[in-house]
This record gives sequence, C-alpha cells and structure tokens, in this order.
Amino acid sequence: MFHGEIGLQQDKAEGLRWYHRAVEAGSADAAYNLGKCFWEGDGVDKDRVQALGYFRKAAELGSVPAYCFIGDILIAIGEIDEAMLNCRKAAMCGWSDDTLFSNLRVGFRAGFITKDEYAFTLREHQVACDEMKSDGRERHNVW
Repeated sequence: MFHGEIGLQQDKAEGLRWYHRAVEAGSADAAYNLGKCFWEGDGVDKDRVQALGYFRKAAELGSVPAYCFIGDILIAIGEIDEAMLNCRKAAMCGWSDDTLFSNLRVGFRAGFITKDEYAFTLREHQVACDEMKSDGRERHNVW
C-alpha cells in the first residue's frame, strides 16, 4: 500500500498510518521503516530526531539493522561511545555489514573499544553466524 506494490495505488499517508498502528502493536519492522521515512523525508518532513527515536524503538523491539543505523547516526553526531555500543550489539547479533565492521575497527583503533571488547564482539558475531547456519541454507547458497 505504501509503495504502490502488487497493483495497489501508492498512498503514503495511509501507509504511514498503518506503520504507526503496527508500531503500537509492537512491530520492529514498522518502527524501522518509520525511522527510514523520517530520516529520508519519505512521505513526511525530514526529522532526524524523530527518525532516531523510531530506530531506537525498532532496536528495543528486536530489529538488529536498527542498531547498525543508530550507530551510524550517533557517529555522525559525535556520540561515539553510544554509537560503538550499538554497533557492537548489531555485530553480536550476527549482522554483517562492511560499514559496521569499519566503524568497529575505527572505534577500536581510536580507543573507544578496548581490545577485550573488540575481541569479544568478533567472537560473539561468529557464534551468532554459526547458530544461523543450516543445511538448507547452505544448499540454497550454492544456487
């Protein structure tokens, strides 16, 4: 409905209303999508503060990509300690993203993350990735 897919007419206002309802019902994906809408000004005026609030809500509801996005935002505004915490959370949940690992490396080299924290984060990332492995997924990746 929001994007005008599957033959429906695009209706951003109606889509935003449904996103809001879904957030109220506890949808992490809807909170993340609202954060992106406010971040990019898609259907609403750009509002970086409100975007960050929705990304934080999404993370609270279990959205791993939200942790990564929060980290990027906080780095951009200079809140490095909290940014590193969010980047570490995303990595420890198994999120794999070049920017995420670049941020973690820079944070480690700049002294915002200790050697032990960095090593722990990388180990937990590997554990999370290993836990997501399955024979079916491995067979699918071959194709």
